[in-house]
Amino acid sequence: MSPVNSILDSNNSPTTTNPLTAPAGNSIELGLKGRPLRPLPTGRDRLNSVMETVQAHTPEQDPLQGQQPEFDAQQLPIIPNRPPYTTELRVQVVIESYGGVPNHETRNGLHEYAEARILNVLAVARPENFDENDPRIHLAMNVASAEDSAGLPGEIRLQPGQQLEVQGEYIPADRASGGGPAVLHFTHSPAGYVTVNGQTYA
Repeated sequence: MSPVNSILDSNNSPTTTNPLTAPAGNSIELGLKGRPLRPLPTGRDRLNSVMETVQAHTPEQDPLQGQQPEFDAQQLPIIPNRPPYTTELRVQVVIESYGGVPNHETRNGLHEYAEARILNVLAVARPENFDENDPRIHLAMNVASAEDSAGLPGEIRLQPGQQLEVQGEYIPADRASGGGPAVLHFTHSPAGYVTVNGQTYA
């Protein structure tokens, strides 16, 4: 399957330099399409905003009611009754910082959090809901728990510079809580997966 969008150099390998214009002084950081990127919260404020976004987008009941999903032509799952501004997404990302697994989540179990940048878009169900200008994304990957047995079997500590492939539901930044970044969650079966170091978890 050929990528929908690729942030690669002419040798088809990930760029080793930041594709964005690094901010200096009062300069504005520009995105991949040359448009300004909005400032994001940092540190604990950013993690809190991501956790609030995940909680707000977790359904009270299983939208598939225990059934396997249908798939579109890109082999992305079709999940019913999800917010119309989201999209299923499959990407390759590089980790920028690791947030760990907070132990105080409740209704939707535990998640492993990491700040990342998108290197390669492999498939996107609804391109109109995906921001091609901003490669910044926060991963919220389900960790198996009493509330939900799907996802990562336990914490897998990620390192800055590490690359992985992730499929899940994309929540755009303009729908995130607290001015936070775009979020990729539902990265577990039956809708998504995470591939880390050649091992796929769903």
